[in-house]
Amino acid sequence: MREIKFDTFGSAIAAVEDWSINVTITSEADGTFVFFGHGEKVATWICENTEDDLPFYGINREQNPTFGYLVVVRK
Repeated sequence: MREIKFDTFGSAIAAVEDWSINVTITSEADGTFVFFGHGEKVATWICENTEDDLPFYGINREQNPTFGYLVVVRK
């Protein structure tokens, strides 16, 4: 998986809300913020209530989150 880097924490938060999986955001040594990086963990986006019943109804498209929230570890 390739790293997804952001110059600010705010831009990382704006982008993470579109993901339909849990995402860890880390602060890297170069001052950037990365999804699933190797630096210090600063937050986690928790995705809940995805449309997990789509295959049951024969709908074959990417699932979209219907609810999620951010857990900040360090400000």
